[in-house]
Amino acid sequence: MPWHEYEPVFSLKAWEVFLACSKRRQAKLAGLAYALADFPFRVGDYQSRDSVGRPLENLRIDGFLFTYWADHGTKELRIIEIIEL
Repeated sequence: MPWHEYEPVFSLKAWEVFLACSKRRQAKLAGLAYALADFPFRVGDYQSRDSVGRPLENLRIDGFLFTYWADHGTKELRIIEIIEL
């Protein structure tokens, strides 16, 4: 797998959605997660905030809604939630 500047990191909630998918869907989700991590400054379709006030991006892509934020200090894209649309 090629090197990426930012690494996608799934929350437990997002990981559970990932594990519930077929192997084919898992491969698609992994590809989408890396594509998001390649552009950590991307603005989503809409923004929300978590319980501590951190801004979250929400992006619809290929039948999924990803909720995420970029941790620039650790160079990780924190994927908080994935919803299959």
